Amino acid sequence: MLGEIRWYWLIPLLLLYIPYLVLARKILIRNVLLLITSYALLLSISMSGCILLFWTTVLHFCAGRSLPCLRPIYRKMLLWGVILQTIAIFVILRLEWATSPALFDWGLSALILPIGFSFYSFQALGYTFDVYRGKREPMRNFLTFALFIGFFPQIVSGPISRADEFVPQLTSAKRISGRSFSEGCFLIVWGLVKKIAIADTVGLIANALFSSPRASTIDPLIAGLAFTLQIYADFSGYTDMARGIALLLGFHLPLNFSLPYFSSSPQEFWKRWHISLSRWFKDYVYIPLGGNRVPRMRALLNLLLTMLLVGLWHGGTLMFIFWGLYHGCLLIAYHVSAPLLRRSRFMRKLSQTPLPNVLFFCLTIFGWMIFRSSTPQMLWSVLHTFGFGISSTHVIIDLGILWGMLLIMDVFQYWKCDLLAVAHASAFLQTSFYTLAFVSLLLLSSQYVAPFIYSRF
Repeated sequence: MLGEIRWYWLIPLLLLYIPYLVLARKILIRNVLLLITSYALLLSISMSGCILLFWTTVLHFCAGRSLPCLRPIYRKMLLWGVILQTIAIFVILRLEWATSPALFDWGLSALILPIGFSFYSFQALGYTFDVYRGKREPMRNFLTFALFIGFFPQIVSGPISRADEFVPQLTSAKRISGRSFSEGCFLIVWGLVKKIAIADTVGLIANALFSSPRASTIDPLIAGLAFTLQIYADFSGYTDMARGIALLLGFHLPLNFSLPYFSSSPQEFWKRWHISLSRWFKDYVYIPLGGNRVPRMRALLNLLLTMLLVGLWHGGTLMFIFWGLYHGCLLIAYHVSAPLLRRSRFMRKLSQTPLPNVLFFCLTIFGWMIFRSSTPQMLWSVLHTFGFGISSTHVIIDLGILWGMLLIMDVFQYWKCDLLAVAHASAFLQTSFYTLAFVSLLLLSSQYVAPFIYSRF
């Protein structure tokens, strides 16, 4: 999708943005234009994806309208019918993807899974669950519901919005403030830098090992660090751009990343990484299973099962299942050991140092190596060469520069306790940021921009 963008497209987009600022207060006209734009963009990518989006919208809209009118037994039957239908499509698409050679092509030259289905289907399921539980009234306006499901900035890779958070924004007039405009511009530009200048560049280093581990001359640790940076910059870059575009249109999408590599524990990591998905699985899977209100062993089993489903959400292959189980085991180990460690005075002092952050970051790198490996044999080949690869000096320097670009911004945001600190900074600092961003895009962007990694999920 991003690979089709040309810079000269910005001129007509800017010209169209001016009348949008006027129409932003005309709710019906604005929503119709946004819905047409959403379906036109998806139609330009995939006809089948467009049809699937429309079917999902109709199914969940009708289910939501019908649920309050039915007797309890039929309400449950309808809910399970919607769930099983969604799961069936999901499984069929996953199996088709998992048995395709395109699975092993992390350049994503051929996308089997319709773009965004995993995200908007979960968004629709969350709405239907809430209606079933009586947490919200069913929506009566199909246009508003269709826009809630298919809002184009988040259609490819989320974040997953909640109806009670996003629908009220669709039913109110918008006035784009100078602050929102500044924040939106920052998120779009920083997202572009993370995607084009960092993720696509560092991806070449990671691919050099994972495409042919035994023939690679790159040390596995370097490749692991490269992919750890690539997947974060790629996915959070898309989320930043989605949130930035939404802000320019007058809407607020939920935060999806909050400096996840600063985490000191697996529990903290999943509160910072892919926040909207973590929250969805917590509210609609973990808690309905009993959460932590059941006996301790059952609660830990619920945790493991939830993370197994998170792995399956990414794909039905063995390595994604291993990755989900790996993080499930980390969470279980943390919940079992944390009360014991808090009793130790030495461990309490140690927890106030950067050591837990460093140790968990190492565990995160290993987890991403599982995630990136297509088969157990590939993972073994990667680990088998550990310490024997020879990373050239320019590879290490390039990786250091790219990590440095990300860390400087993340540390600044952490220090300011504000993920939009640059947008709220002085005019001098903002000018410096945009200048450096333009230079980095000019120097580091290549002719080919890889599709977003999470567009396959």
